Amino acid sequence: MITRLVIILLLSSNLLIGQTDFLESDWVGRIELPGESHFVRVQFRDGKTFLQLPYRDGNLRYSLDNFTVKDDLPSFSIKQKISGLIFKVMKREGDHLDGVVDRNGLVGSFYLHRVLPIEEAQWQPYLGDYIGEAGLVFKVWDRFNTLRLHSPLSQEVGRMYRIGDHRFWVATGETLQFSDQEGSDFATVEWSWGEQRMSAQRRELYQKEDDLITTDRGDTIGVSLFVPKGEGPFPAVLIARGAANLDRSLNYMEAEILASYGIAALVYDNYGTGQTNGNPRTKDFEDKQDLVLDLYTHLQNYPKIKADQIGLMGGSQGARIAAMAASKAEQPAFLILRAHPMETRKDQQLYAIGAFLRQRNVTEELIVQILHLWEQYFDLAHRQVVDQEYIAAVNKMRAAHPDLMIPAAPANQAPPFPWRDDIYDATKRYLPNIHCPVLSEHGVEDDRVPPYKSVHFLETGLAAAGNDALTVIFYQNANHSFTMPGFRIAPGLFMNEVLWIKEVLGNR
Repeated sequence: MITRLVIILLLSSNLLIGQTDFLESDWVGRIELPGESHFVRVQFRDGKTFLQLPYRDGNLRYSLDNFTVKDDLPSFSIKQKISGLIFKVMKREGDHLDGVVDRNGLVGSFYLHRVLPIEEAQWQPYLGDYIGEAGLVFKVWDRFNTLRLHSPLSQEVGRMYRIGDHRFWVATGETLQFSDQEGSDFATVEWSWGEQRMSAQRRELYQKEDDLITTDRGDTIGVSLFVPKGEGPFPAVLIARGAANLDRSLNYMEAEILASYGIAALVYDNYGTGQTNGNPRTKDFEDKQDLVLDLYTHLQNYPKIKADQIGLMGGSQGARIAAMAASKAEQPAFLILRAHPMETRKDQQLYAIGAFLRQRNVTEELIVQILHLWEQYFDLAHRQVVDQEYIAAVNKMRAAHPDLMIPAAPANQAPPFPWRDDIYDATKRYLPNIHCPVLSEHGVEDDRVPPYKSVHFLETGLAAAGNDALTVIFYQNANHSFTMPGFRIAPGLFMNEVLWIKEVLGNR
């Protein structure tokens, strides 16, 4: 990450743009240097100018000072040391700027588009799925109060910026030109990315069916099934929920993408959220596993679903639950595990706590002491034992370090923990009963689950059971949630899953 930077933007003589005109606009584009490419954003707020490289430096903003205009030519700079970037605009065509960029003698190019305003009420005509060559689907969403694109070619989810009449630019460098408006919606989009071009047509590719399902244990579960258009039957994915007490909308993004490519997807509200009843604090891993098995049976009996082509998928604790269910389900077709913990819940939590403390720059000596207290915490909580020496040690540590993650120690009580039976449950113990193909995905920067250690346990556990149908994908610079600087979803995450599922089912 850049901590100090030198940037000078010089606008050439053929660029006739006034200071007021420039300062009232936001610009987006890309910097292209040998061996690297960066999304760049120039913003003007309250009379100040900022430059950002969101996909490299996250929210870090570099302030542009000394903005001057001479002969209608603005210039401005960032005066911070260490790295020098010099921009020079060579050509302007309307609201598009092209130029050269120099970094300590290394020369490349850059371009910027002026961002044009668009109100949320104007988004509706663009929303939907557009299908192009070879069944590739461009999805235009309304997400996080912005327009977003999932592109099957860049394999990214990116924000769309309006740069012209029905014309949008995406942070990946892709451009979309919408046309052929039929009624209130556009029917066609022309996609371009560098020299690549593709025309795509609007198509309704799936429908969402909401339902309430009552399990044998009397639980009411709110579900949504995203079903591809057509007679079917279709393969399907059941997406298992993890620890987050959130409703099913959390998984709509991947469910919609899967359904767009002919794979039905079932998502559901976690316990105590949305339309699902029950107290999440009283539900352990086995309860969640049994819920997935009930929904799996529901999918098997659904008329438009191929009963022998249903797979399971989950992330984090949801991956643990998916693996548990796959070990008991009737011949699942495949299993997708994102950021999967293979160790015990205790060991996974210790890894996460240690990573958190290191991010806070806590010394290794102190981390060892704190993790030892947490180990005792989990053991005493599991056995429901009151230990006065432990209580005294915890309270002493909390008094000395009130801002750090120190376990609680109520007086004369065993450490509280709502899922005591889960503390020593390890996902790897279910691997001998998993015989279907498995896709394992991890962000390399995962600070909640040890990625390489988890993959090692998965690989050796499946191999011991005679299952060599394992595919492993690591996503560089991605964290536990598969996001990267600038809240960017790891490129390839969704398309890798779609293509892998199609390959697995094609080999059956």
